[in-house]
Amino acid sequence: SDLRNINFFIENCNNENVSLEVRQNYIGIARFFRAFFYFEKVVRFGDVPWINKVPDVNDDELLYAGRDSRTLVMDSVLADINYACNHITQGSDATGSMVTKWVAYALKSRICIFEGTFRKYHTEFGLESSANKWLDDAASAAKTVMENSGYTLNQSGGLDLAYRNLFISNNPINSEVMLAVVMN
Repeated sequence: SDLRNINFFIENCNNENVSLEVRQNYIGIARFFRAFFYFEKVVRFGDVPWINKVPDVNDDELLYAGRDSRTLVMDSVLADINYACNHITQGSDATGSMVTKWVAYALKSRICIFEGTFRKYHTEFGLESSANKWLDDAASAAKTVMENSGYTLNQSGGLDLAYRNLFISNNPINSEVMLAVVMN
């Protein structure tokens, strides 16, 4: 249902009464979540079917689709996260709980380092020639976050207590925490 909801939103976010920039921002957020969804599935299961449209209940071919190649799925994930990085307009969040441009770049770095090292060390798939591209993208995305996002390591309470304070705080320390699950 999560994937269906994401694809439904992407397909139907086309109201021309809403400016193109706003629509692209929200489509970027949706594509961030689709990239995250598929990244988690690939990490857990390996090859998975790539579905980028809302399936019709009578579409047995799509509903019972076999696994797609890893390159198709991960290239599609990379396209989604690149779109998110380029179109999410929110740059900061005082609550530390919203998807921002920097959260998208951080996820891109994580996705690319995973896929790059997978391709480099799992030579049985024959994908090692593309490993460096993924690793370069990981480094570039991480560098973008480090140089432009404004996030820093937490140092509240001094060096002895900074790490502890990060995890016992009632609210996310938004100078370091990029995306928190906030609950009481």
